[in-house]
Amino acid sequence: MPMLFLDYHRTIPVPTRGGFILLLAGIALVVQFIVYHRGQVGEMDRLRESLGQASQVASTAGASVTVTGDARRLDAEIRQANAVLRHLTLPWEGLFRVVESASQQHSKQIALLSIQPDAEKRQVRISGEAKGLDVLLDYVRRLSKSDSVANVYLLSHQVQSQDRERPVSFSLIAEWNTSQ
Repeated sequence: MPMLFLDYHRTIPVPTRGGFILLLAGIALVVQFIVYHRGQVGEMDRLRESLGQASQVASTAGASVTVTGDARRLDAEIRQANAVLRHLTLPWEGLFRVVESASQQHSKQIALLSIQPDAEKRQVRISGEAKGLDVLLDYVRRLSKSDSVANVYLLSHQVQSQDRERPVSFSLIAEWNTSQ
């Protein structure tokens, strides 16, 4: 067994060749990053300058800017993008929270089968089943007390007489207040 030598008095660690190589590699990476960063900053300055020149030319040209391509197609794409944007910014969470909270009291007695919001008409159509007509009417009352929906109307209901529990299938419509 080789003899073990412990040196407790040495205070300065001896640099190793591997540590020195890692230090040089780190310095090289930092220098490479600085060169890359300066190049990117220069490119941004060139782009800003060309943007300034383009805006200056556009402002001196006035309203004589022409759109290349099919203007009708571009207009249709803009309308479609605006419609998608309006659709995405609607308060969907609020609508679903109201529909769920109205059925909270009768959670075991109401089963919602579909919720079909119509963002264009600001309406929501709800279909489902209730254990009884009184439970369904209470759900409609609770839903109509909400600030997010108004004018809740029962479009149709039908007692399922073939089922021994006699559930009521229903469909209702409500106006959706999207300003909240």
